[in-house]
Amino acid sequence: MKRICLFPLVALSALFLFSCADDDGNESAPDYSALTGSSYNESVWNTSSLDTARSVSGILDVEKDVILELNKARNNPKAYAALYILPLKDTFKGKEGTVALVECLSEMSKLDSLDALSFARGLYDCAKAHAVESAEAGAFSHTRVNGTETFDAFKKYGSYSSAGENIAAGQKTPRDVVVDLLIDDGVAGRGHRKNILSANFDAVGAGYSDKHKIYRTMWVFDFASGWNDK
Repeated sequence: MKRICLFPLVALSALFLFSCADDDGNESAPDYSALTGSSYNESVWNTSSLDTARSVSGILDVEKDVILELNKARNNPKAYAALYILPLKDTFKGKEGTVALVECLSEMSKLDSLDALSFARGLYDCAKAHAVESAEAGAFSHTRVNGTETFDAFKKYGSYSSAGENIAAGQKTPRDVVVDLLIDDGVAGRGHRKNILSANFDAVGAGYSDKHKIYRTMWVFDFASGWNDK
């Protein structure tokens, strides 16, 4: 599986942001004890309010499903982590071992509920075009196959105050890809996780193709705030 991201809160132009912090060397160890022994189950989610793309025509069921999955993670990060990420702890073998997974558990155990992302047709069209064109070309990059940079591509479909994009390839199911991007193993700055759990974003479009020449599946998530379709 391959993953790459552009970080959130990009306005007007494409910026690559890197995290940097001062500390006194006494950073506390990740703590996800709030998740252990929890009794979360699927009933914590009112899926009808989170399934914001279900009634949309002209998009694939898998694209509707992955938006629901994103909104479940946002709506109840604690439950999502406890049900779908914590069970992986003893078998997960990432580039960083279990570092990214444990960090993800710790972060999500402390998060409050975020608003659901609404479906935006322009963001969907942007994401879908990129997924299909990348799959046909066997490509994996935020830069479009024709050379257009990410946020120039966004502007073809609408306007925004801030935006971000996640891309992923090889994951089989909507839950697989959302869990993978939340853990964000091997990705400096955890940009995928930041985009999914950003309180700033309020709209999304998710494009999918199962015809990628190398990875079979290609997923593109385009996020924004202040989005207006052209």
